[in-house]
This record gives sequence, structure tokens and C-alpha cells, in this order.
Amino acid sequence: KMSAPSTQPASAPASAPAPPKKKKSSAKLKRLSGEALAAYNARIQNCGVCYLARVPPYMKPSALRKLLSGYGTEVLRIYLKQEDPAARARRISGGGNRKRSFSEGWVEFADKRRALKLANTLNNTLVGGGHRSFHAHDLWNIKYLHKFKWDSLTDAQAHEARTAQDRMRAELSQSKKETSFYMKQVGQAKAIEAMAARRARKAAAAADTAAAADTAAAADTA
Repeated sequence: KMSAPSTQPASAPASAPAPPKKKKSSAKLKRLSGEALAAYNARIQNCGVCYLARVPPYMKPSALRKLLSGYGTEVLRIYLKQEDPAARARRISGGGNRKRSFSEGWVEFADKRRALKLANTLNNTLVGGGHRSFHAHDLWNIKYLHKFKWDSLTDAQAHEARTAQDRMRAELSQSKKETSFYMKQVGQAKAIEAMAARRARKAAAAADTAAAADTAAAADTA
């Protein structure tokens, strides 16, 4: 037997899902409140910077941070200036250590008073770190920089970079002028040589003509 056709209406096709709503960008920076800004400025003013006129040979920033931590103030930032590349190349060519070394450095501490005390305590004392430490017998050469902030260091670095770029541009410009002057002198010298060669050829041709004329005259009188 054939089944009777269904009297239920056909279900409508499912509608396409609505596209997801775009989330509003949360990248906008919130403005600091007056209290938060004052607290931030207070933290910055309370920071202190110490200067290392000499960094123990081959000491890495991580090792320096470890040695200077534990004095009652947090080590915030460290910047160590790499040694002169020419000096390193001379050391390596002489069979010396290939490790990178640093010539001087700056360390920022969260508490300037404790940073001052730290510098006064450690200066001209042994680095220590245990008798097996590579730097155990090195001396600290550290000084607290009064009224010096980290921004002063970054500004000085930017100024030094600009000065180096200006000096390089000036050297390139001077080299270009010297090369241009040299090429001009070479061109003038070649022009003078060519002129002298032309004069010599003309003189030789005139001499040959005169000699030929004398020969012809002598033949006529013979």
C-alpha cells in the first residue's frame, strides 16, 4: 500500500547565520588620572642612576644585575657600552678571549637613596661572588650620579648618534670634494699633455718640411 502524502508544510530553509559583530577596538589609551600621573612622576623622581666607569671584563648584564640586587632597592634598567671594536679585534688576533666585553655602564635603581648608599659602599671594593667566580678579585668602580635620570642617558645617546651621523656626512662630503678636485686635476694634466703632444707633432712636422725644403734647394743649386 502507498502511504498517504504528508499534510505537514515543508520546513522553511534555515536562514544564514548573522555575521559576528565587530568588537570595538580597545587600543585607545586611557588617560592617566591626576593621582596616577602624580604617582608615576614620584616614582621617576625617586629613581637613581649609578655609573660604572669600568665594567669587569666579560661581565654580562644578567650577571651585573644579580650582583647589584639584594641591596634594598630594585635594579630597573642596565645599559652597558660595548668595547671598541678595534680593541676587540686586536685582542682576538693576539690569541685573546673572544667573548664580548663592555667598557662602561649605567644602572638605574628604584630608590635613589639606597642607590647612593650602594655606590658608596661598593666603590673600590672586591666584586666577590665566591672564590670560584671569574670576577672575584676585580674591584667595583661605581659612582652615584646626582640629579641624573635615565632620560638624560637616552638623550645623550641620541645626541651622540646624531653627532656621529653628522660627522660621517661631513667626512663623505669632504671625500667627495677631494675626489672631484683630484679628477679635475687629472683631467687638466691630461689636457696639458695632449696639448704638448700636439705642439711636438707640429714642430716635428715643421722641421721635416724645412729639412725637405733645404734638401730640394740644395739639389737645385747642384
